[in-house]
This record gives sequence, C-alpha cells and structure tokens, in this order.
Amino acid sequence: MLSIKEQKNKLRSEIKNIRDKTSIIDYQKKNDSIKKSLISFVGQQNVDFIHSYLSMNHKFEVDTIPIINRLFGLNKKVAVPIMVGNALEHSQIFSLNDLQTNSWGVLEPVVTYRIDIDSLDLVIVPLLGVDLDGNRLGYGKGFYDRFLKNTKALKIGLCFHDFIFKKVPTEQHDVKLDGIITEKGIRFCN
Repeated sequence: MLSIKEQKNKLRSEIKNIRDKTSIIDYQKKNDSIKKSLISFVGQQNVDFIHSYLSMNHKFEVDTIPIINRLFGLNKKVAVPIMVGNALEHSQIFSLNDLQTNSWGVLEPVVTYRIDIDSLDLVIVPLLGVDLDGNRLGYGKGFYDRFLKNTKALKIGLCFHDFIFKKVPTEQHDVKLDGIITEKGIRFCN
C-alpha cells in the first residue's frame, strides 16, 4: 500500500501528464469561463483586497493574469506571493507593469510592497487537483498550506473540471479550500 506522500506524488504525475496534452484552444476557452465566474463571484461578495497566485502558464495552470487585470479594472486591491527561501511573502501590486519574469520563468513583483495577510478578503489558490470537500493537491512544498493556515480570508481554488477527484489524499497539515471555481462554475466545499 502506498503512503499518503506516495499517493499524492502519483496523482501529481498523472495530472501533469494530462495537462501537458492540453490544446491551447481548449486551455484558453476554459480560462475565459473561469475568469468570468470568478469576476462574477467577486462582484457579488464584499471583497476589496484579493491575493492571487501568478500562474505558470507553461505548466497549464489556470491563467491568473487576465483575472488580475480585470480586478484592477474593478478597483480591487491585489497582492501576489513572492518566494523567499522556504516561505511565501506577499506584496501588493498596482498594475501588471509591476511584474517581471524571474530566473525560473515565473512572474514576480519588481518592487515589494509587503502586506499584512490579515487585511486580505480573498485568496485565489493554485492547485493541481481537488476534491469536493476542498482538499487540495498542491505541488508538494507546503508553501500555500503554511500561508493559508494563517489567514482568515476566503480561500478559493481555481481548477479545470477534469482535476476534481472523488478523494484527494490528505495529511494533517493540509488546509481545505472554501470553494472551487472551474470552467463549469463555482462550488462551495463541504
């Protein structure tokens, strides 16, 4: 029998293989639907300060750049993560021009405007897979779990519908999501 860590790694590998076969047209179409659902959700909620991951589009993550751009158009405040050693720090950005690609090919702020995570209303969370209970499968480094356990903000994961599973293996340190947005709409978790 596989350990939880081995089960997670096996599922990560399966998801990455499926993602790698995604067509650009399908990817863009699903991203557009997710963006519309998220923007509609934000418009219905009392959220002003939103933390969003910066997508790695070469890995077919849900594309957050058009989402962030639209949030600016709605006069929302936006913060993004910065990798510092084994932790995430968080910086407010004021436009997409505040970002540049780092040596790993990931966008990050050019200048850091650190924020207090207690001021966040909503966190848009990256993931590889998820189940309907809000158990999230991340990349395995624990960066987001350490961050999410320390914020009271609403936690919404962005995911393509194909990566919702009956059950995602979990460990004690894993933090559940409050909801999931896919190209089929939003679903709140149990």
